[in-house]
Amino acid sequence: MPRHVHPPSFSLPQKKEDTSSVDQYTTLRPATLSAMSRLDIEQQLRDLEKRGGELSAFDVVKISFLRREYYDCVQQASVVIAATAAVLALLLLILSVFPAKVAKLYAKNITAARVTFFSSLTPFLTSLFAVSWVILVSANGVFSLMKHAALLHEEHRKVDPSIGSPKELALVELLRSAPFLTFAIETMGIIFEWTAYALCRTDVEVPLMGALLVFFPSLYQSLTLDSTEPDRLPLWITHSVLFTTLFVLFCLSRTFVMVNYKLIKEEYNKHLTNSLYKDRKEMKELKSRPDVMQRRSAAVKKRS
Repeated sequence: MPRHVHPPSFSLPQKKEDTSSVDQYTTLRPATLSAMSRLDIEQQLRDLEKRGGELSAFDVVKISFLRREYYDCVQQASVVIAATAAVLALLLLILSVFPAKVAKLYAKNITAARVTFFSSLTPFLTSLFAVSWVILVSANGVFSLMKHAALLHEEHRKVDPSIGSPKELALVELLRSAPFLTFAIETMGIIFEWTAYALCRTDVEVPLMGALLVFFPSLYQSLTLDSTEPDRLPLWITHSVLFTTLFVLFCLSRTFVMVNYKLIKEEYNKHLTNSLYKDRKEMKELKSRPDVMQRRSAAVKKRS
C-alpha cells in the first residue's frame, strides 16, 4: 500500500523589519511621565540645574594672570599709575615737613578736626598712612589691568585658538578700561579727602565724601572676588584697600556723629529751657540782667 507523501511546503521569506531606527528612537526617547516615579523627575531636575550652573559658571574665566606676558600688555598704563602714585606720595610727605607754614597749617588742621585716631598722630605719620593707602590703591590698579588683559586674551583664544602670546594693548584703550577708571576715582577720592582734612579747615562731612569715593569702588571689587581665585596676592591687596577705607570711614563717621550729637544736644537743651521757663517770673527777671544770662548759658554749654 503506497504511503501518503505530504507535499513539500514552501513559505515565502518574510521581510525582516528594520527595527534599528525604532530601537534608536526608543533609546533616545525619554520615558513617559506615567512610567516615571517622583524620584526620577526630581533627579532629572537636579541634573538639569547642575548643567545650567556649570554653563553659567563657565562664563567667568578663572586664570592666573601674574605673568610677565600680561604685564607687558599693560606696561604703559602701569607706568602711568606708578608715576601718579609716586608724585602723590612725595607731595604728601613733603607738605607734612616743609615749608614751615604749610607744615604748621597741616598740624593745626589735624588737631582741630579731632578725628578719631588721626588727631593723636603727628603730621608725618598721618602722611605716611596716606602714602600706604595710595600704594595699595596703585598696586590694586596694576593687578586689575593685568587681569583685564588676561581675560581679553582668553576671550580671543576662544574665537581663534591659533592665537599665541597676548599682544600689547594700546594706551588709549587701557585708559578707557574699567580698572583704570576705578583707580582714577579712588585716587581722586584720596586727594579730595586728604586736601579737605589736612590743608583746608572744613567740616568733617567734606573728607567723609572723599572717603566714600574710595569705598564704593573697592567694595565692588572685593565683592566680585571669591576663594577660587588662583592668585592670592591680588586678592589680599584688594581686600586690604577695602579694610583701610573702612577704617578711615569709621574714624570720620565717628567724629561726624559726635559733632552732630553735641549740636543736637545743645539745641535740645536750649528749646527745653525756653519751653519750661519762658512764662515764669524768674525768667523775666533773668532776661532783664544779661550778665546773669551769659553766665548761665556758659554753664549749660560746659555741662553739655
